[in-house]
Amino acid sequence: MRSDEELMTAYQKGDRSAFEALVQRYQGRIYRFLVRLVGNETLAEDAVMETFFKLHRAADRYRSQARFSPYLFTIAYREGLMVLRKLRQEAATIPGFDETRARSATGGPRWPTTPTTESHVEARDRLQAVDRALEMLAEAQRAVFLLYYREELSTADIARVLQIPAGSVRAYLCQARKTVCDILETWEELPDLTAGLTSGGALSGG
Repeated sequence: MRSDEELMTAYQKGDRSAFEALVQRYQGRIYRFLVRLVGNETLAEDAVMETFFKLHRAADRYRSQARFSPYLFTIAYREGLMVLRKLRQEAATIPGFDETRARSATGGPRWPTTPTTESHVEARDRLQAVDRALEMLAEAQRAVFLLYYREELSTADIARVLQIPAGSVRAYLCQARKTVCDILETWEELPDLTAGLTSGGALSGG
């Protein structure tokens, strides 16, 4: 199997199937990240399309020496910030506009509504609790938390995505973890709640 970097290089040379392979490989991850960053499925879907469109449009700017995953998540993060910025602008200019309600108006992350077992009900409720906790985080903290625990990026890669020092990433991560712990009461409960959010690398990672 070709690496992400090999696929992107091939696409730069005219191999359209290479780009399709990258989309198939990453569209689920990018959507998963954006839907929890912006809190709205419809807005996240639009941002995913914009992410890959911008990747295509600026394909010639990619350099194979750079790891592809942080490069793509950088584009996605910027798209997510644009969505949130637009919502804030609307909140400031439209009387009675509620940004939080607008984010969830067309649906935040959906979980099964008709679980078949008690364990499924409990799992759904816990995942919803995580989403509520993430809503309480500042945008940068939320992004760091998701990229580290869900997408398993190193602190160095996250620093590249957010374009901040690695020390700031570690500080954001500690702050985010404390906030989530306070909301969910115990950090030990988080692995079950996040369904994969807790398999990141070492905090000192580079």
